[in-house]
Amino acid sequence: AFVVETGRWLADVAMEAYYDVLPHNDGPTPGSCGPGDGARCALAPIAQLVVPGDDTYCLVARSARDARHVVVAFRGSASLNHLYTNADVRQRRLDLAARRRRRRRSSAG
Repeated sequence: AFVVETGRWLADVAMEAYYDVLPHNDGPTPGSCGPGDGARCALAPIAQLVVPGDDTYCLVARSARDARHVVVAFRGSASLNHLYTNADVRQRRLDLAARRRRRRRSSAG
């Protein structure tokens, strides 16, 4: 069921999408407000997807409180090109089980 707490959390996640929650190889991503902190809204980042040559940015994360909840958040669309990119839906495999195993190994060692 959708409740006020969920709505507030999703609004916080939408704001966090304007920050770089994960380090990016080429420095700040286009349109970034600076380094992010997923803990501000109880996020466990999985991936951030950046479209080269465009300002399109997508944050994929789990809820740090309930790992069954996954959220996908885009930054705002400032141009018609952004809308086309956001609407260009393609599947991308995110092997969450493998990421979890790697995280466990790195924290155990």
